[in-house]
Amino acid sequence: MTSDAAAAQGGGTPGPGTPKQERPSLWKAYTAASGLIGTAGALAGFTGKTGFGAIFIVVIAFIAITVIILGFMAVYSYVKTNTTVRNRQVHITIPLAVGVSLALLAAGTGVAYGAAQHKQPPISIPPPTSTPASSGAPHTSASPPGTPPASVPATQSATHEPTEPSLTLTDPNSTNVVSEAFSPDGETVAVADVNGGAFLYSTATGDYLSALYSPNHQSLWSVAFSQNGTMLAIGTGRNNHWDDGSVYLWTTGAAPKLVASLKDPEGGLVGAAAFSPNGRFLVWSDNQGAVYVYNIAARTTQTLQPIAKGAGYGVDGLVFSPSGGLLAGSGSNGTTYVWTVGTWKPFGGSLSGPNNQSANGLAFSPDGTMLAVADSTGTVDLWSLASGQVSKVFRAPSGAALQDVVFTPDGAALIATASSGSNPHASTICAWNVATTRLIGRPLQDPVTDGLDRLAISPNGKTLAVGDGNAHTYLWNLNWLG
Repeated sequence: MTSDAAAAQGGGTPGPGTPKQERPSLWKAYTAASGLIGTAGALAGFTGKTGFGAIFIVVIAFIAITVIILGFMAVYSYVKTNTTVRNRQVHITIPLAVGVSLALLAAGTGVAYGAAQHKQPPISIPPPTSTPASSGAPHTSASPPGTPPASVPATQSATHEPTEPSLTLTDPNSTNVVSEAFSPDGETVAVADVNGGAFLYSTATGDYLSALYSPNHQSLWSVAFSQNGTMLAIGTGRNNHWDDGSVYLWTTGAAPKLVASLKDPEGGLVGAAAFSPNGRFLVWSDNQGAVYVYNIAARTTQTLQPIAKGAGYGVDGLVFSPSGGLLAGSGSNGTTYVWTVGTWKPFGGSLSGPNNQSANGLAFSPDGTMLAVADSTGTVDLWSLASGQVSKVFRAPSGAALQDVVFTPDGAALIATASSGSNPHASTICAWNVATTRLIGRPLQDPVTDGLDRLAISPNGKTLAVGDGNAHTYLWNLNWLG
C-alpha cells in the first residue's frame, strides 16, 4: 500500500499530495470558540450583566461572525483538498453546524433577555465620585465629574408663568428620578433615583454637594430630611420585584455617614418616608399596605392601625400636619387614613375619595385644618378634617392622573403634577387658586415629556422641585404665583 493510500485510510505518514492531518484541530478550536461565545452570551444575558453597555453585544456579534466566516472557509478548503474527507464530511459538518447554531442562539437569547431586563436601569451602584472642598473657592460644577452640568435657562417674568425651569439637574446615574426633598433651610435639595443614589445640590446654583447610596444596592423610592436637616432618610426596594425594602438613616454634609438601618417588617418596597416636625419619629409605608412608626430615641418600631396589610394595595404617600399633631397616609385603593401622633389612634374615620381611585399624593394645608388628596382621575379633593367631607374639588385640564400635590406655604395655591401615562407622557404642572378652585395661568410643561412624578416645595415657597423619568430634576421659580 502506498503512503498516500495509507494516509487516506487514516494510517501511515502522509504523502506529498495529502493535506496534513492536524487540520481537525481547527474543528476543535472552531467548536470550542463557538461554545464559549454561546456560553458567555447566555450567562451574561441571563444574569443581567449585559446592562454594562452595547460594546459587549457588538464584540460578541463581531467574534461570532468572524468565527463563522473562518470556519466555513476552513471547511471549504479542507474538503476541496481532501477527496477522502468529502465522503465523510457530512459526519463533521452536521453536528458542527448544529452546535454552532445552538451556541449562537444561546448567546442571542441571553443578550436579548439581558437587554429586556435593562429597559429599567440596572441596580449597580457606582461609588461616590467626589465631594466639594470644605473651604476655598466655591464648587462650580452642577453635578459630579463626568456628568452634564445643570442648565440655566433665561429668566422669566415675575408676573407670568415660566416656560422653562430655572435650573435643570442631571442625575449622575442617568436614570429615573423618583423623589425629592428640600432641607429645612431650603438651601439644599436631595434627589433620589432608581439606581440607588441620593444626591444633594445647592438650590441657589445647582452645585453638586454630596452623594449617598443604598447599602444593599437597591432602588431608592423615597427621601426625606429630618426637622433640623442633619439626617436624611431613604426608602428602598428591589426594582424588578417590588420587595425587600428598608429605610436607611444618613447624616448629611460633605461626607454622609450611615447611622441606622431599618428593615421593612413585611419585606415590602418602601414607597414613602417622613420625619415628624418635633424630630422624635420617623414613619414609612410600604406596598404591602402597612405604615410603621420608628421612635428615634427609643429605637423601637410599631405598626399603625388600621392597616391595609394583605389587602393587595399599598400606602403611597405620608405627610405630617404642620403642627405635628396628625399623620396622614394615602392608599392606592383610594382611601386616606389619618392618625393622632403620639397615641397613633385613627383620627375620625378613613376618607374615601368620591372617585374611588388611587390616592397618589396628599398635603396638609398650612393651618392643618384641610387635607388635599390627589388621585388618578386628575382631581384633587380638599377634605375638611373637622367634618370629614370634601369641601372643594380641583381638576386638571387634561384629565391626566395626578401624581403628587403640595400647598404653597401661605395656603393660597395648590400645585400638582399630572401625567397621562402614555408615551411620550403628556406631563404638566398645574397650579390652582385655593379660594376659587381656578387654574392659575397655564400648566407648566415637562421640558422633555418623559413623565413628571413627585414634587417638593421649598420652605419659603419660591422653588418647586420635580423629577422625571429621563434623569432630570427641574427647579421651577414660583415667583409668578404672587
